[in-house]
Amino acid sequence: MERIKLFKWSVLLIIVHFIVVLYFSSIIESGTKIPMQWNYRGEVGSYSGVGFGLWFLWVMNAFLVTAFLLFPVYSPRYKKEQERFDEILPRLTSIVSFFVLLLHLYILLWAKGVEFIQGSNSIFILIGLLFIFLGNILPKIPANFVAGVRTPWTLTSDRNWFKTHRVSGYVFVIGGVLMILRGLIQLKPVPSLIHSIGVLAFLALYPVVYSYLFYLKERREGGR
Repeated sequence: MERIKLFKWSVLLIIVHFIVVLYFSSIIESGTKIPMQWNYRGEVGSYSGVGFGLWFLWVMNAFLVTAFLLFPVYSPRYKKEQERFDEILPRLTSIVSFFVLLLHLYILLWAKGVEFIQGSNSIFILIGLLFIFLGNILPKIPANFVAGVRTPWTLTSDRNWFKTHRVSGYVFVIGGVLMILRGLIQLKPVPSLIHSIGVLAFLALYPVVYSYLFYLKERREGGR
């Protein structure tokens, strides 16, 4: 029960998400196409059927919350820094769970034909906000094998983990701002593609390269 209390907001979000899905299951017609993927131009790239579109993200959200709720069971590092994990993981889980709910709501409103949703690039704004919130959480996550920037080099030392995640926090905030700007500015196809690839490459590669270079620096210092 104590563990559930720590994750009370995440559990509440899962319940709210379930109610949202039940509501839309009663108003969405059986032949409706549910968008599941957007391309770099903000256009829907693929659709799913009603059943999958209604329940997949809820199941994923519930699995995510359950996985972090049971973190002490399978994480060998939990006991080492229990206090920090119990402070950060519930917040991280709540943020991700909230944005999964928000994204699902966006998808279902799009499927219902809400003109404001269909005629905007607000999907980029949602993603950008998620990046910004994650950027504020990343520097506080203790070293572990489940959440965070888990490269072979960040796991070699606590110092590498801390430095990489501190830098990654800035990287994700910058990437989030760039995504939000993409949602507010209409771009032509080629600039839009360059923007999307550039932001995602920046988010994916910079922390990895930084962790490797820091690892080499630690090795040089250790060899002195």
